[in-house]
Amino acid sequence: MLAYGKVLWHPAPSFVAIDLRTLDGRRNSLCAVGAVRVEHGVVVDRFARLVRPRAPARVVAPVDRLGGAPRVPSRRELAGASSFLDLWPSLRALLDGVAFVATHDALFVASVLDAACEGYGLPRFDARYEHTASLARRVWDIDAESPSLVAAALGLTARPDDVLSTAESCADIVLAAWAA
Repeated sequence: MLAYGKVLWHPAPSFVAIDLRTLDGRRNSLCAVGAVRVEHGVVVDRFARLVRPRAPARVVAPVDRLGGAPRVPSRRELAGASSFLDLWPSLRALLDGVAFVATHDALFVASVLDAACEGYGLPRFDARYEHTASLARRVWDIDAESPSLVAAALGLTARPDDVLSTAESCADIVLAAWAA
C-alpha cells in the first residue's frame, strides 16, 4: 500500500527515514540501503548496508532523477556485500511498528523494496510513505528534488553520495516540518 497525504501531525510518532541506491537504475539492482529510526523526535537507530544485487548489472551509468550525483558502490565494494535476503530481517526489525516511512522518492523506494522482497519470495512490505519532496513544497514552498538541497535550504547539512546521510536528511525534513 502506497499512501500519501498530510504528515501524521501526531506529537511524536515513530518513523523510519530511508534511502536506497540501485546499481543501474533497475528496480531489481538494489545495492545500498541507509535508514534511521526516529522515536519521540530522536534518532534511536541507524542502518547502513551494501547489498549484493540479485540481478547482474548492465553497463549503464546510473541517472539521478532527483538532482545531485549519488554515489553507487563499485563492483569491488559489492563483492563482499550481503544479499537482501540476509539483511532483510535486520531492516524489517527497524521498520516494525512505525507510523510511516519517510523518503524523498516514495514511488522509487516502494518499488525497489517490492522488487527485492519479490525476488527472494518474501512477503511484500506494506507501509504508509511520506514523500519528503512534497512535504518540503507544502510546508516551506521549497521545490528541490534532492534531500540535500532541501536540507541546505533549511540550514542543515547532507552528503548526497551517502545513503545514511540522505536518510538522516529525510528524517530532519520531517522533524523540521513538525516544528514549523
